[in-house]
Amino acid sequence: MKTFTNLNQFKKQLTVGDKIACVYIQGGQRIDRGVREVGLVQSKLFALKREDGKLSYCDYPKASECKIVDNTLIILEKDLKQFKDGLMADGNPDYDNLPLIPVLEYWFVD
Repeated sequence: MKTFTNLNQFKKQLTVGDKIACVYIQGGQRIDRGVREVGLVQSKLFALKREDGKLSYCDYPKASECKIVDNTLIILEKDLKQFKDGLMADGNPDYDNLPLIPVLEYWFVD
């Protein structure tokens, strides 16, 4: 089993043909996307094969926008739901202070 403790290690170990489990998190609900095969690995992104054979792309996050827990890459995004009337990132001083929430989880499957 591939193990990693930081984003760089995940990126270096990821290869085409690897099996990755994926969980999408929306509104606090964990939605299992199943185990997918890695179809493409590049320096800035990777892609997983969908059931229809097409690729689903994922940019690697910045190290500050993810965390690693028990060999699981957890991708985080700013919680924009705190702004009821919408949010413009440019010029909004509160944008940089928004909390990060988990949106995706990936881990290697043997």
